[in-house]
Amino acid sequence: MARPCPPFPFNSGHARLAIVTLSLQRRFGAQCRLLSIWRSSFYCAPQGETGMNLALMQLIDRQFLETPFYGAQLKTWHLQKEGHPVNQKRIRRLIRLMRLMPIHQKPNTSKPARGHTHAGTRAGRYLRGIGRCSSMASMAK
Repeated sequence: MARPCPPFPFNSGHARLAIVTLSLQRRFGAQCRLLSIWRSSFYCAPQGETGMNLALMQLIDRQFLETPFYGAQLKTWHLQKEGHPVNQKRIRRLIRLMRLMPIHQKPNTSKPARGHTHAGTRAGRYLRGIGRCSSMASMAK
């Protein structure tokens, strides 16, 4: 059996973990299921981010303040140009962890392009009234 890691600071799950250790009438796995906690959370605390990732997060944050329109790809290119060995997946994960959202115009796909018609499509026939029953045609008038 693995040696338990040192206990981590109190949080909502930590009080439940104390109950698990006090009650010896049920199996350990059954107690964890009853309390809705993962067995693995009893053994080891979350590791957290490495020092290099924290330094990268500071660089990303500084770059975000200068250029808020950069996405993960441009941030990766910028950091690689400065000499940091990073890839796009890592930068995307750190951006998501920091909850940063780049500022750019999102595509408005619900509006049709100017001059676009629905001729020949099912939607176009419906809009022109072809294929409707007589009651639907009278309601449209």
